[in-house]
Amino acid sequence: MHEEERDRRVMRYELGKRLLVPRDGDVEPMIEALVTMFEGDLVAVRDRGREALVYRSNEFFAIGATLDAWKINTDGTQAYGGRLENDVDLEDWLEEHRDELDWVHHEYRE
Repeated sequence: MHEEERDRRVMRYELGKRLLVPRDGDVEPMIEALVTMFEGDLVAVRDRGREALVYRSNEFFAIGATLDAWKINTDGTQAYGGRLENDVDLEDWLEEHRDELDWVHHEYRE
């Protein structure tokens, strides 16, 4: 639990300082949604914080690991944006798409 809280603090800092601060207005609802609202692991953000990429290992399902997109509104609400890939190798996918990503979770950076 302590490690999870530390991880959330790091993500809050990085997202608030490096990604979302240039926006006008209060960005705290967006940061809160990005850090706490998903089943799965937030692995990357693109479109200036408007889209979160969430990875699920799905070890017990036939589809394998999945990568989904979630749309994030400025008030912190989110909507499912669709499945990007089934049976994904996350490291390969992140490497292939790194130019379109604004932020990558520190565990997946090179």
